[in-house]
Parts: sequence; structure tokens; C-alpha cells
Amino acid sequence: MIDRAVHPPDRQLGGYIDSYVCLSSDQRTDHQILPADCASLWVVVRGQATLNCGPETRNAIWPATLTGPFHRHHRLGMIGPTMLFGARLTPAGWGGLIPQDAHRLTNKAKNAALILGPAVEQLQAAMSKCSKLDEMAELANRFFAARMKAIPLSHQRANRALTDWLASAPRPAPDMVSQHLKMSARQVERIANRYWGAPPRTLDRVNRALRAAASICAGNEAAEAFSDASHMIREVKRVTGHTPRQLQSLRLNPYHRLYPPKVQDCNSD
Repeated sequence: MIDRAVHPPDRQLGGYIDSYVCLSSDQRTDHQILPADCASLWVVVRGQATLNCGPETRNAIWPATLTGPFHRHHRLGMIGPTMLFGARLTPAGWGGLIPQDAHRLTNKAKNAALILGPAVEQLQAAMSKCSKLDEMAELANRFFAARMKAIPLSHQRANRALTDWLASAPRPAPDMVSQHLKMSARQVERIANRYWGAPPRTLDRVNRALRAAASICAGNEAAEAFSDASHMIREVKRVTGHTPRQLQSLRLNPYHRLYPPKVQDCNSD
């Protein structure tokens, strides 16, 4: 079984980093199905790991690996004993750290050194000497604080509006976001692709399925709107890797929303 521990980022990084995660296993081989999630920077502290992002896309994880936003489930394999450190990036965190649009790496993984340079390899080397999550988190805080850049205020407003829209129930049509921001639908779509990795309608679809999964895991009926039961089963399985019946029987930890429920101002203290 893969153990999971969570550590908060430094307060000044709260608008960019959702959380730090440590995944570890003492088994010789282990695997876990991971649900749709935000973009992350993964560092191999020890051992080896593989990431199956989809059909015929099983890759060994590099010492430092950047994953784009996942809008479907994916599979993590570990050849242990293994420990991975992950930094879950908010949409603003992607924009403040990564020059490429998020949609170019959606459901994919890439060698982080090709984007972030030798510094991320130095981060991995330093973390390989750590044994505690808080030590790794402190290294990550310094790494990100030195590299994060503020994103334009108009993009901050758009990201906040998208976050609020995804958290609303019932959810209005995507056009309401552009009307609220006084932007064209195309402008909002470009911003969503830049930071979230997909246009609003795709984010709505993934978010709806994850919220249904969270409700099922909590022992409740799926409150989200689907055309019928078959549609709900397909959507939930696509983003979690499990059918609703499996979620009920496995009693998995509740799946959270695709992205943090609140986007802070990225230049806040």
C-alpha cells in the first residue's frame, strides 16, 4: 500500500502551491490509481517509479518530473522502497513557474530539467538526503520562492472567476464567466488553456465527475446532474479509475475538487 502524507507550503506561496505531498511504499512493487488532478512537480527522493498516463504512455519517472493537469485517472507504479515528493501547482502556480501553456502538457509528463534547468536537479539531489517531509518542504519553499513570478492581474481575476464558477451549484453556463469578466468567450478559453489545461466546458465535465465521486465516497447519492446512471458511471470511472460501486466498496478517501476551492491573489503576503 502506498502511504500519503501532506504538508502545507509556506504562506507566501499559498497562491501558487496547493500542497506538498509525500508518497512512499516499502513494497518491492506497488501501484495506485490516481484521480484527475492539478499539475504537479514530482521529485524522486529514493527508489524508482513509473507513470501510466494513458494507452501506451507508461514512462519511467525522471528524477524530477513535471506533470500537466490530469483530466482523467492515471496509474502510479513504484519499485520500492520508494519515496516521492510532489508539489501540487495551482493554476497561478503553473503560470508563475512554467512558460508553456498548461494544455500542451495535459495528461502528460515531462522531464522537469528540460523546462526548469539544472536547479531542479540540484533540488532532487538535496531532497535525496532528507528523511522527513518538513525538511523536503523547506527545500521546496526556497526553490519556488526564488522562481515564482506574479501573473497579470486580469488573469488573476479570470482564474478566481473560474474557481468560483466551478465551485458553484448549480453551475451556470460557461458564458456567464466571460460576461462577468467582460471578456470574450475566446479570451476566457485562452486563459483557461494557459493555466488550467483545458477550456471551461472540459473543466466543468471533470469537476462534475469528481464531485460526484466525492459524494459517493462519503456514502451519499451523486448530486451532480448526469443524463442517466450509465453516463454517471462512465464519467466517474474516467476521472477516478473506479466505478461508483467500487468506490463504495473500497471506501477510498474522498476525492476533492479538481483545483483548490479558493484562488488567492498571487501577490498577497
